[in-house]
Amino acid sequence: MALSKLNPRCFFPSQTPLPNPKSPTSQFPRIPFKNPLTLRSKVQLTIPVSLQKLPLRTSDIDEAEEEAVPGHQERMNSDVLSVAFPSLAFSNTLFFSSAYTVQLIPGDNEPEEQLIRRFRREVWKAGVIQECKRRRFFESTQEKRKRKAREAAKRNRKRHPRPKVSSEAKAQTSEKKKNTEDSDDDNWEFLDSSQFRAKKLPMEGEEGKQQPQLVLAHNLFLLTQNDVDDIEKVRLRDEVFNFILANDMAPLYETLVANKVLNLDQKALDSMRAKIDDELKKLDEKIADAEENLGESEVREAHLAKSLFYIRIGDKEKALEQLKLTESKTVAVGQKMDLVFYMLQIGFFHMDFDLISKSIDKAKNLFEEGGDWERKNRLKVYEGLYCMSTRNFKKAANLFLDSISTFTTYELFPYDTFIFYTVLTSIISLDRVSLKQKVVDAPEILTVIGKIPFLSDFLNSLYDCHYKSFFTAFAGLTEHIKLDRYLHPHFRYYMREVRTVVYSQFLESYKSVTIEAMAKAFGVTVDFIDLELSRFIAAGKLHCKIDKVAGVLETNRPDAKNALYQATIKQGDFLLNRIQKLSRVIDL
Repeated sequence: MALSKLNPRCFFPSQTPLPNPKSPTSQFPRIPFKNPLTLRSKVQLTIPVSLQKLPLRTSDIDEAEEEAVPGHQERMNSDVLSVAFPSLAFSNTLFFSSAYTVQLIPGDNEPEEQLIRRFRREVWKAGVIQECKRRRFFESTQEKRKRKAREAAKRNRKRHPRPKVSSEAKAQTSEKKKNTEDSDDDNWEFLDSSQFRAKKLPMEGEEGKQQPQLVLAHNLFLLTQNDVDDIEKVRLRDEVFNFILANDMAPLYETLVANKVLNLDQKALDSMRAKIDDELKKLDEKIADAEENLGESEVREAHLAKSLFYIRIGDKEKALEQLKLTESKTVAVGQKMDLVFYMLQIGFFHMDFDLISKSIDKAKNLFEEGGDWERKNRLKVYEGLYCMSTRNFKKAANLFLDSISTFTTYELFPYDTFIFYTVLTSIISLDRVSLKQKVVDAPEILTVIGKIPFLSDFLNSLYDCHYKSFFTAFAGLTEHIKLDRYLHPHFRYYMREVRTVVYSQFLESYKSVTIEAMAKAFGVTVDFIDLELSRFIAAGKLHCKIDKVAGVLETNRPDAKNALYQATIKQGDFLLNRIQKLSRVIDL
């Protein structure tokens, strides 16, 4: 029998409706349940299927032939039935708590397509398909409870529908949403206080842009540098003023005017103060309303919104005070960690290392109570940046390398800047073998290092001992290092450490070498090498001596075993002196 010639009208009665399926009558055949493996008991379950009583007609068989064939109605092909109506595909393998019968009366001259659509719609309303889908897999007690809660919520929404929103209100909402999305992803923007929920920052794990406040801090740093051109300073000054005016940062503006970084605009200052007073009044009203009428979570969100507002306007003291108040109303460890990250961002904005150190220690104590790995990895980046800013390059390199494959701290700096810091700290901290394994051959670094000018040549020329290319790339990176907000205080120290590393690597291969050969390898003059090495030798950075008459450098590498022996003797003498002093005190 060809399926393409199947007449869909054969499944529907033409005149009399079907009887009530819930009444147990003998006119409905019962199909035995043939899959007892899905049940614990071996009882044969049956399903009433009313459609199996209906005749099956095709265009190849007329009505007379159907009547002539004995038992034709009882020999209906169940496979064809399941193909025509997928909702009955599980009729032999599923057990329903009640009968599902769909009754349709075809209209006069009703098209077959419309009739099928009506039938499918009625089957869906009866819940046959939903029940089939639900019973294909095992449903635990918890999943069943959740499903019933969703169904109850759906019924409540139907009983109490929301008021319809006018087209004008929808247009205003879409316009407001579009303006919010086009606001340059300002994640420090204060949200509508009526929502009681702070905007999710990119620190939650997804990739995002750097915090605008930290970009502002970098621009303010550039305004104080003499190496920046005057034309560039004019552009930066206008950009800083526009950002302060857009975010109502009156406290920061007053500080910058007092330090003569910006000029005073009294009208703009009064306008910012008025806006701040209005916002604070609204926030206080929302906090009072939440404490009186809402729950603890809404109260916390209202206090958090006020904390973010103080952060946005640049009021450090009030922001820290409000964050502590918000923390007292916070229970979850993850939310407390987010508050600590806000404190860390305030510390990096103001370069308050005391606040940063205390916040990092506080975060570590919170992790002992519990915490997710994503926040732990982000804390490593914060701590690494703190160590780099305080000249602890070795610890910073280890922390950066641990976080290189799980970096999500885009609120501090982009990934390119993170790779830049990782390479710079690793060069002066790692030995040659570790540098090869963790930095030179690291796939995460190889994908980004080519985008940063001079960085690839700087790293590869050092490892490949191409010292002339190394000095050229090093000269190109000096400007970038000098104008970096975190590396600028350590610029001279880092320059000395890098030269110490490269000179030691060159001299390690020789027992003695001429000054002229070394100057030729580095692409500099003999006098420059002589002056450089004499300074490092006097400071104890290089273990060699210069024979000025013969023009030769002789290395005198320290014996590691002897050095350990001398250190042990020195520590023993110190300990004996302490014991002698203590014995004199006890004798008295």
